[in-house]
Amino acid sequence: MLLHKLDCLLYITRAGFNFFSKDFQDGLVLTVPNNVIKDLEIISKDKLKEQIELFLTEHKLQSTKTIMVLSDDVLFIKTVSLDLLQQEKEIREFLDKVPFDHEELVYELKAELESMSVVATNSDLYLTIKNIFESKGWSIEMIVPDVGEVPNATNWQNVLVKALELKQYNFLINKRNVGDFLNYSPTDSRHNRTLPIIIAVFLLIAIILILVVFFTF
Repeated sequence: MLLHKLDCLLYITRAGFNFFSKDFQDGLVLTVPNNVIKDLEIISKDKLKEQIELFLTEHKLQSTKTIMVLSDDVLFIKTVSLDLLQQEKEIREFLDKVPFDHEELVYELKAELESMSVVATNSDLYLTIKNIFESKGWSIEMIVPDVGEVPNATNWQNVLVKALELKQYNFLINKRNVGDFLNYSPTDSRHNRTLPIIIAVFLLIAIILILVVFFTF
């Protein structure tokens, strides 16, 4: 993916979203009321679709390729231990407290220089917005977590560059389902790995006993 093919940015916030492009350097803002989206949950997908379509029409925005960045106020973030056993425990405890249905909640592990963070969000929110845009001919190339910089008229292209560098955290490709993670039991996994070993040992003993009996008689 080349940068010159992406010259606009869609920045999702708790209040709605901001749109930046070469034609709209100052940014366009769509504020979504609480009867459409409240506490990151979509109340009415039909009304959200109407608002986005009206937004596109009013500003005469032509369909294009873009990248979606999720601001930190639509994310749940926690720094976790680098120790793998402790890390799994902390991730489980954190995700279990995030107030969304586990089937819609997704997460990513974001590595920093000397730390690890778990980043979770409601997939229904960004996927619904993505699907509405794409129904109007747009192409959402990537959806990535906050880059640590809020876009504005002077820096939105820099935010776009930083977002492109986070392709390994693209929620369209690398999302992890919280429900699957919380239902996974490390203990069960160890048992699953141990069972074939037990069976193999049992068969080996049985073969040895058969050989002993055969050569004895």
